[in-house]
Amino acid sequence: MKMERRQGGFTLVELVMAIAILGGAFLTLLFLRAEAVDTAFRYNEKREMHRVAREKLDEIAFGIEENLSGELEFYPDVTWEAQAYQLSNEMTAPFLIEITLDFSYPGETPDQVEEIQIATRIIVDEDDPILQHISLDNVSGLGGLGY
Repeated sequence: MKMERRQGGFTLVELVMAIAILGGAFLTLLFLRAEAVDTAFRYNEKREMHRVAREKLDEIAFGIEENLSGELEFYPDVTWEAQAYQLSNEMTAPFLIEITLDFSYPGETPDQVEEIQIATRIIVDEDDPILQHISLDNVSGLGGLGY
């Protein structure tokens, strides 16, 4: 009897299994990449909102923004509200003022709202526009900060 010699190579079953394994690995990598892109987008959006909130706080502190609440013109559904408090005990200028900004914007889902709260302290003169929002008769000491 003559033995048949088997030629080298892969069987069809082996090739199908290899393609299935490579396909699964590729789909896993594709899913991880899509998730990384979504995470990066959310991070950039939060960073942008922090930047816009800081700009709004600066506008209030420098007297460019005259209101203490409102909505942003270029960002729909973004609202902000500021509070200004006198921290100094002096009844004459210069005054130490703390401005706190609460900034709300839509979250990842339609019913979720993200919030940012930032604050700054400024020294102002008697004619500064921010003083119209503060009662100088009701001095809050140093804001309960233990000074």
